[in-house]
Amino acid sequence: MQRTLLSSTLANLVLPLLLLAQGGASDEEIWADFTKWVESVPARRSVSGTGSIMRAEYQKKLHAQGLSTEEVARWMRVLGPSRDNPERARTWWDAVFKFSTGPSDPLKLLVETIRDRKPGTALDVGMGGGRNALYLASMGWRVTGYDYSPEAILAARENAKRQGLVFNTVQADHESFDFGVERWDVIVLSYVTPWNGLGTEERIWRSLKPGGLIVYQYGVPDQLPSTALLEPWKRYRILRFQDEDDTHEGFQGGGRRVMRLVAQKGP
Repeated sequence: MQRTLLSSTLANLVLPLLLLAQGGASDEEIWADFTKWVESVPARRSVSGTGSIMRAEYQKKLHAQGLSTEEVARWMRVLGPSRDNPERARTWWDAVFKFSTGPSDPLKLLVETIRDRKPGTALDVGMGGGRNALYLASMGWRVTGYDYSPEAILAARENAKRQGLVFNTVQADHESFDFGVERWDVIVLSYVTPWNGLGTEERIWRSLKPGGLIVYQYGVPDQLPSTALLEPWKRYRILRFQDEDDTHEGFQGGGRRVMRLVAQKGP
């Protein structure tokens, strides 16, 4: 009886794998498989790095299941940090930060912006592994960073411990984080898009002190005009704006167009 039950269980496990390997997986099935893998794989973060480590590990797993090179490539095109599905986006970034602590060097834009500025309070929005928050903390700033990925929070805390630095970490998304009122001297937006129609833009404006700065860097779609990039910042004083082809400083893929902006809230 036990042997019969075991054979039945193995058949139930092997059959879905065979079906997936034959190229019949829908987008939903691909995401379901990826999610189960992310939940089951132990964290083994490499210092620095990006999502390339995670991608390589997942592709190795797919090849072991019997998927062809072409089918593995199709699966990887389906997966990614979806802007339209927060749960899938969180799963993706959990996977990335299970294998990596994220880029280590702060944005050059941030370094140049605060070079001669007196330390104050700073917020790192969607901080990932905390590279910008840690740089600010090392320069004497009182820093808070938030991210919706639990694995990113763990990576940031490990990076802080490794560097002997302290800053406040909060697990939250753009909607649930308490930005406060006139609380921050600098807000860093590094490859995040909190403009979601749910009032985040207004809350960021209210939370910045008069004279406070926004430091924003992002990879821009080729078809988006420069005028559209400046639309969310109309009531700020623009101190610096660049829209050019350049490297992404720690990130891979996504084209080469980079937007850099420093904006100041008027008194």
